[in-house]
Amino acid sequence: MGTDTRILVAMAAALGMACGAMAQEAGPLLSGPSVQRSSGGEGSGEDAEIMERGEHGPRTIVERSFEGTLVELDVHPAAAALGKLPLSDDERVATERLLDERARYVSKVAREHQALLLKLQTARRGGAGGGEGRRELVELMREARPILEPLVRPTLVEKLSGVLSEAHGSELASMVGEYMEAYGAIERPGVERPRGAERAGGRAMAQAETGLALREIARAFASTVEMRREQTEALYRAIEATPEQEGKIQQILRDVGSEEGLGAPNPAKRREIMARIAEVLTPEQRARLRTHMRGE
Repeated sequence: MGTDTRILVAMAAALGMACGAMAQEAGPLLSGPSVQRSSGGEGSGEDAEIMERGEHGPRTIVERSFEGTLVELDVHPAAAALGKLPLSDDERVATERLLDERARYVSKVAREHQALLLKLQTARRGGAGGGEGRRELVELMREARPILEPLVRPTLVEKLSGVLSEAHGSELASMVGEYMEAYGAIERPGVERPRGAERAGGRAMAQAETGLALREIARAFASTVEMRREQTEALYRAIEATPEQEGKIQQILRDVGSEEGLGAPNPAKRREIMARIAEVLTPEQRARLRTHMRGE
């Protein structure tokens, strides 16, 4: 792992995963961030119905480790719960549409608001001590609220339940509620835990939904980091770049990343990037670059 990659990973840790300074690894002809989303498909059909319920009791998305701690999901719990239900064809189409819309919005947020979100997650970690850190967190949350609002109100459970049968909607809500109760019991740095009756009320749910939304956005960052790293490595292999040339190309991509952020460069910018890269290549390598960019 090179120095630039180590720096990227260290910064990304502040956002809960590899979701930091994307531009250092950005490939010139890549699309914006993509989001992996889960849809209902795991529990379809009569056999799945028997397996999921039958002798095993109600469906659940709560899984415990050997030590009894919650195994946290890497997707939104509503999406995970949806995968446990034996959906009809109409339900599947409708829920997939909702999940696709959410994925596109998460990608847009990750692309357009990376600096704010990185500061927010850093402040969430530092805000646990109160004082100035807590005040900074409150201000950043106020700034981020309009961005996160479409992801938390209405909740994903409410949106999905609106296109499910009454029975499936109720079961979805039950599974998610069970998971969120366990999830909310986890101590998290920078997150004030509501006390007493508040813990089971709207404030606790809003905090948990906000945290889950931020994790979804973090995964969008991480996905883009990995995608751009792989495509940049593929470029190096295609043109048979020397270590010195790799360093020069990395600097070009960092310069572009500082200007473009996570967004895909427009056609004019792409041509500029290719021209700058071509300047550090031999004539033979320029021919390989053209072949690579044509996908041959």
